[in-house]
Amino acid sequence: MEWHDQRFIRIELCAHNSLNKKGILLFMVTVSAGPFVAGVFCLFQGCWPVLPFAGLELLLVWLALRASLKRGEQRQSISISQDFVTISSQLSVSQAKTRFPRHWTRVKLCGSRFGYYPTRLVFESSGRVCEVGHFLTEQERRALALRLQRLVGNMNDSPALY
Repeated sequence: MEWHDQRFIRIELCAHNSLNKKGILLFMVTVSAGPFVAGVFCLFQGCWPVLPFAGLELLLVWLALRASLKRGEQRQSISISQDFVTISSQLSVSQAKTRFPRHWTRVKLCGSRFGYYPTRLVFESSGRVCEVGHFLTEQERRALALRLQRLVGNMNDSPALY
C-alpha cells in the first residue's frame, strides 16, 4: 500500500497471512474432531495411550498456527521525504525505527552466494544497513526494489518525489 503526500511518500509492507484468529479457531475445531473421537474410541477399547498422543498432535498443530499468526503480524513502513528515508519495523514484539539521509542512501537488492536463498533488499548509508521486506515473495521484493531505487535515487542524486 502506498500513500502520497506533498511532503513524503509512505509504503506499507505487511506479511501474508491467510488465516485470521476466527479462521484458526474454526480450523482447530474441525481438525481436532477426528483425533478426539478416535482417542475416545480407543480409550473405551483399552488403548488409553492413544489419547495423550492425539492431544500432543493437536498441541503441535496449534503451536504451528500460532507461530504463523505471529509472523503474519509483521509490518514495515518506509517513508521517503525530500531529506530522509525512514524505516519503521514492527517484527513480533519488537519495534525499530531507522532513519537515513536520502541524499546518501543506496537501495540494493543483494543476491546470496547460494542460488536457493532469497535475495535481501537493503538500505545502506554511512556504513549502516537496514533490511526491508524479508517476508515478501521474491517477485514482490524485486518489484519493490525497482520502485525504491527510482524514489530514492543513486548516491548524490535525490530525484524529485513527483
